[in-house]
Amino acid sequence: MQMAYDKSVINMRVLANITALEANSGAKIVNGCRPLIRYEGMTASCALAITDVERVFPNHEAEVEIAFIDPSVHKGKLIIGKEFELLSGSIVIAKGTITLVDESFL
Repeated sequence: MQMAYDKSVINMRVLANITALEANSGAKIVNGCRPLIRYEGMTASCALAITDVERVFPNHEAEVEIAFIDPSVHKGKLIIGKEFELLSGSIVIAKGTITLVDESFL
């Protein structure tokens, strides 16, 4: 998998399964894209590294690794099974579920 961020600065690893939605925004879910992530009323910037494909088309699923600028904000909040949305501006472009969280670097 090609990472969408510098692995030397990562201090939290999060994997998730997402399903891309039909969206009128024209936004594409591609390896290295930087959507917003929303869960529990919180919205934050993130970067995606997509496993196995370069792009996730509407109504298709993919496994992604999610990176954050400040992972400490998400510590204890992102847990396995947590559902979230990915946004382009205010438009939901994908929905997902957390499958792995490794906070061992925090």
